[in-house]
Formats: sequence, structure tokens, C-alpha cells
Amino acid sequence: YHIYKRKTNAIYTIQKGRMMETQIYANYAKLRDKNHLTDYAVSKRAKINRGAFSQWKKGVTSPSRTSLEKMADFFGVPVNYFYEG
Repeated sequence: YHIYKRKTNAIYTIQKGRMMETQIYANYAKLRDKNHLTDYAVSKRAKINRGAFSQWKKGVTSPSRTSLEKMADFFGVPVNYFYEG
């Protein structure tokens, strides 16, 4: 795995030449659905910009380290949870 930081402080993990944004969002979505929440509810409670979720889902951007930490705290999981396949 290689980790690259972009100007936006977003973290990208590349595995075999493929970005893992989809995995991060998929793991987030599992937690969201398990807790019967919407992106809107998570954004309000975790204090994350609501539009960011749409960008993550589309693969336009990845969550920043700060956003990952907020989501991890909100759901009570380690940050690494979002990278696990």
C-alpha cells in the first residue's frame, strides 16, 4: 500500500494501481445502514459537510483524515475500519 496526500489533506490508498475511495465509502455505508441513518443525519451529528458524502460516493474525492476521524468517533470504530476490505 502507498499513501499519498493531496492539497485537500485527503488520503488516498492505492492498491495494485487502484484507488480505494470506493472501499472507504462502502465501509462507511455499512455502518450508516446498520445504524439506520442517512448521510444527512451522519453529517449533522458528526459535523461533516453534507455534500462531501456525495463526492465520496462518486469517487470525486476521498474523506480527509479529519472527516475519517469524526466518522470513526461517531460510529465507535478505529479509522482503519474504513480501509478494511
